[in-house]
Amino acid sequence: MIVLAVGVGVPGLLHMRERSQRTACAWNLGQIGRGMQAYANAFKDSLPFAGWSSVSSWRPTAEPGVAVVPNRRHIYPLVRAEFVPAAAFVCPSSESVAMPSDQVRNHDDFLESRNVSYASQNMAGVRPSVRLDSSVVVAADDNPLFADGLPMIDFAAQRLGLSDPAQSNSRVHGGVGQNVLRLHGGSEWVISPNCGVDQDNIWTLEGVKRYTGREGPASANDTHLLK
Repeated sequence: MIVLAVGVGVPGLLHMRERSQRTACAWNLGQIGRGMQAYANAFKDSLPFAGWSSVSSWRPTAEPGVAVVPNRRHIYPLVRAEFVPAAAFVCPSSESVAMPSDQVRNHDDFLESRNVSYASQNMAGVRPSVRLDSSVVVAADDNPLFADGLPMIDFAAQRLGLSDPAQSNSRVHGGVGQNVLRLHGGSEWVISPNCGVDQDNIWTLEGVKRYTGREGPASANDTHLLK
């Protein structure tokens, strides 16, 4: 009887814990969304942006003359300007650790990658503003196809179909789905990465098969989330 009770009870408790963490994650993204709206109101409808040039790369590289700009740096102004607390960028289902609040004003980027659980819109190309389609996805649980800007698969060699890795969900919530944040500031749970405008895949750029770190969206409706 004891074994049976444990066998029934433990999975139920784990399920409740995950549901609670998923809800907390959605709340965090909602805070980030409200911070983006407040930032846009203060800066002429623009989303936070740390700058970009022809020698910038969001992919880590040792190439001479190339400045590595991790995509997460673009959302850091939300923290530094106190639109969003640093703790809101940590999903309770992840192994991330919040950046110490007393360090925020001393830096122009998060101290380390694990200070951020969420991937946000690639700002290297056409950048969205709050005046555009409000259903555009601008952030979500971390992209399973990239690790801190480095592609985890060979996109040029992948085969489409049931085994297409681009159809994977984020690993944060057990691979069953992800919380996403839309431009209007609302968050929602989805079970497929094809949740952008016109079923756009939020993990990849349209038409891009090889990522060097210079690529960005060709349109404001093409979501590509990176950390």
